[in-house]
Amino acid sequence: MEYKQIVEQVGKYHYIISTSNKTILLSSNNSKSEAKEQALDKLKPNIENLIGKNIYLVKILKVSKKVLDENNTDKLKLVGGTIYANIENAEIINDHRIKNLGGAKQIFFSKKYLSDHNGIDLMDIKKIINQIHNKILNISLFDIKIL
Repeated sequence: MEYKQIVEQVGKYHYIISTSNKTILLSSNNSKSEAKEQALDKLKPNIENLIGKNIYLVKILKVSKKVLDENNTDKLKLVGGTIYANIENAEIINDHRIKNLGGAKQIFFSKKYLSDHNGIDLMDIKKIINQIHNKILNISLFDIKIL
């Protein structure tokens, strides 16, 4: 299984907005700036109502080869896998700007998940964001979540 292809296929950057009952994928792209522009374009018709609202930036990343070489790969297997989602809070500032608020959370994709789903399923990412937004799934600094 080629992990780099899985990341490129699903897209590295995703902007998602969530309310208590609905989660919408605003954009997906391998370019962060293009994903941001697509998200802002989608938000423009309702931007006045959305200024100050939180959205989520999901980055799908592959653990770098440097990390794999420096650390024992057996320990990495315990962490969860070589692909993970880095989820950060962001705020809509105006129709041209989304400000990253930080607070990164990480969810790892196991080899079993990747083989069962033949990659990464964006519907599962939307469900995770909805659960984080509604405080059903609580991920703190020291929590490790594995799909």
